[in-house]
Amino acid sequence: MDFYRTPFGGRNFEYMTGEDPFLGSKLAPPIIREIQEQGVWACAKHYVCNDQEENRTNINTVVDERTLREIYLPPFEAAVKEGHTATVMGAFNFVQIGNLPSAQCNESSFLLTQVLKTEWGFTGFVMSDYAAIHNGVNAYLAGCDLDLPNGQFMNSTTLGPLILNGTLPESILDDKVRRILREVVSFGFLDRQQLDTSIPLDDPRSELAAINTAREGIVLLKNEGNLLPLRKHQVHSIAVMGPAALGAPPTGFGSSFVTPISFVSELEGIEDEAPEGTSVDLISACTLDPATAPWEFIDAHGQAEQGLQGQYFTSPDLSGTPVVTRVDSEVDFDWEQCQIPVSQNQATFSAKWTGQIVAQISGDQVFRVCADGGFRLIVNGQTLIDTFNSPPLPPLGFGPTVAFSAKISAVAGQVYTVELDYHRVAGFFGSAFVKPGGGVGGLLGVQLSWAALQPPPNFAKYDAVVVCVGTNNQYDCEGYDRPFQLPEFQDELIQNVSRINPQTIVVTHGGGSFDVQPWINEVRGLLQAWYPGQNGGQALAEILFGTVNPSGKLPITWEKRIEDNPAFATFPMPLNQHPTTIQYSEGIFIGYRGYDKNHIQPQFPFGFGLSYTTFKYSDLKIEPAVFNGTEPVKVSFRVRNTGKRAGAEVAELYVGQQNPPILRTIKELKGFQKVFLQPHESQLVTLELDQRSFAYFNTAKELWDAVPGTYKVLVGGSSQDTPLKGQVSLKSEFTSQP
Repeated sequence: MDFYRTPFGGRNFEYMTGEDPFLGSKLAPPIIREIQEQGVWACAKHYVCNDQEENRTNINTVVDERTLREIYLPPFEAAVKEGHTATVMGAFNFVQIGNLPSAQCNESSFLLTQVLKTEWGFTGFVMSDYAAIHNGVNAYLAGCDLDLPNGQFMNSTTLGPLILNGTLPESILDDKVRRILREVVSFGFLDRQQLDTSIPLDDPRSELAAINTAREGIVLLKNEGNLLPLRKHQVHSIAVMGPAALGAPPTGFGSSFVTPISFVSELEGIEDEAPEGTSVDLISACTLDPATAPWEFIDAHGQAEQGLQGQYFTSPDLSGTPVVTRVDSEVDFDWEQCQIPVSQNQATFSAKWTGQIVAQISGDQVFRVCADGGFRLIVNGQTLIDTFNSPPLPPLGFGPTVAFSAKISAVAGQVYTVELDYHRVAGFFGSAFVKPGGGVGGLLGVQLSWAALQPPPNFAKYDAVVVCVGTNNQYDCEGYDRPFQLPEFQDELIQNVSRINPQTIVVTHGGGSFDVQPWINEVRGLLQAWYPGQNGGQALAEILFGTVNPSGKLPITWEKRIEDNPAFATFPMPLNQHPTTIQYSEGIFIGYRGYDKNHIQPQFPFGFGLSYTTFKYSDLKIEPAVFNGTEPVKVSFRVRNTGKRAGAEVAELYVGQQNPPILRTIKELKGFQKVFLQPHESQLVTLELDQRSFAYFNTAKELWDAVPGTYKVLVGGSSQDTPLKGQVSLKSEFTSQP
């Protein structure tokens, strides 16, 4: 439930708020209610301003109270008041609110006692994030009820004597116990087994939910010349490439990582959906994959063998005599799954792989290495990457095994020598950490792959090209913020492909936006697939061929330049260098609010998403036209499908005060509804506005304050496409408690 401020955020892929507090306030409560109707506690986290992974356990977030109240708290408020969440998790970071002293989120009486428990009436309990507390006494007094994971800071040793001598009130302990037991009892945890064995692990209902979520979540961002959907009678050959085309659809690293029981890769989805007689070719030469990368090794007889010669040492630095020498067909090892070749010093052994490649296509070739230790990649005598003596350990003590890439220029048919030196070190995280059997998506192992960044000859023959790129659990990660640029020279691949075959469709994957300026004007199609889940390949293919009409809308603003993002100016750079403070100096002007204020045109606006049909808005009606402080204002309008395909549209309602007496945003999302329409069908949509729809947070009065004036009412299909315009008047001031 945290906030998307920039594309850097390593956990953006987990957040359901996007860049708008109203969006988060409407999405969170129904999910919480559905979770809890199954007899499971929901946990609203991370409370609050844990919106980046930069030094997350120590960083001090500086935010003024008005911004906190208007932007970052509303989703949590809705989780409590509307969702009735059983638990709330306090965040890792410190927060400095206005003139209040900085406090760790689990040690902030303002956040936990004043706002959460008193103002909002939260009756559940507050748990800390794992080892997030710094001072157990402060957390005890501030309102934290449970110290995860094992009571390191709030326990009988640290708190017991102070409670017994009266320094700490015992009534506070009683309240904590009462809150925890209330949820235990009310959810029936003492009355039944928690595992319902009648529900199959691979539940068909879950699979259906997964595929439908992917179908509705994928966003079509560009469709030049209506290239999509691919016409089955016109498209006879399709080329597919890119690292996201193979295997399980990508996802991010961390506690949210899920290993799918089954999956449909994007290549498989396209192959299954393509009509009979249509050829679907994987361009493996342009697809980074350690399992299939072609290697050669010249044996003692001067003959070329497939694979690389691997030499394994018990020493940590390649010294001594290798205890094992063998030919490995690929360097794609997960030491949790594969047998480690050495029997001694398995946690610190070293290895060297040597061999060669034969370039298949002239041009740049990208090499990619991911390893749980230090490594050195040498190609044709040139050291491309060297972390051998400075292994890239997770910067926060928890994080991903990050991949590195470099490139060389090559000539087709020429031979290039390759050497990878590797030594394993402790401090990385694999699949069993935290969640045995489930994993967090880390790699305890080593992978090496290479691919061409130029397409093969005769590539122009394909009727369509699908390039599947983006990030995954080695880039989008808990504990690690990621760059705005696509990794692995994917920009160059897209540029080279689209110049030869303009029928190029790019599918990006990740928790947020990327820099698409190098190629956005050269490709005809762009879809943002996010992390689409186990059946994402099927959903993507259904959209590509028109079986499903795309209806997703962006919950973020997509930048043209990273400098355009309102939060960029004060985001600590370079990334992941342990900053001590982050200033939320853009205030309430985050996301589209900031783009409006700064008159900057984004690449794609908040709320934007294309369809294979068209929609028309009409018949705006606002009543009453004057808000009286109690009766909601009903905004009605009609949405008509004016195209030839059935489709869905998310109608969006924005409100903004004209000539405000205080600093305010130009407009804010205050309502939305998704409507499903057959061709030429229309539907009347009615959305309601209440006092909070017109209010700002008045820190002088500590109230939500709707001041007199005229308020614009804007309705349309995105934050920059609002064809219906009306207004509401407030003749008096109306306030409400926080």
